[in-house]
Amino acid sequence: MICLFSTFERNVKTNEEYAKIVQKKIRIFYGVIAVGVITAAIALCNELFWYIGGNSWLDGVYTGVGFGLICVSIMKIIKFKRVLKSDTLLKGERLKVQDERNQIIAARAMQSASIVLFILSYAALLIAGFFSRTIFYCFWWVVIVYCFSYIIFRKYYSNKI
Repeated sequence: MICLFSTFERNVKTNEEYAKIVQKKIRIFYGVIAVGVITAAIALCNELFWYIGGNSWLDGVYTGVGFGLICVSIMKIIKFKRVLKSDTLLKGERLKVQDERNQIIAARAMQSASIVLFILSYAALLIAGFFSRTIFYCFWWVVIVYCFSYIIFRKYYSNKI
């Protein structure tokens, strides 16, 4: 998942520039906390008041995902705030994310994960076609959006780089 945020960090020359990026990451994780709170709150309200769908197992899953997002984000915020307080930690973190080997590993891991996601989505699309048209169309749109986003981003980056 490091690849999701590493594009901000590639051309950073100084610790001050990297500190701004770390502060931006902290703000992103505050947003993730908000998403976690909303997810958990909706699940808890459904379990206690709304009773939509009557599926308490799914409410538990959503509550766990929400609290998981909250906990992981708090841990990352604490880590980043600790990094901001120490120049040696800030420099070490900056050098670690700018290391070409780590960037290549992150890019290849993201590429491999994308391939697996595409193959599994396509297989689920084929299997779901026999059982549920709704699930079929959900995976249909996942595959279509994946293909079009690949084409669009390839065109965008071929002009930018």
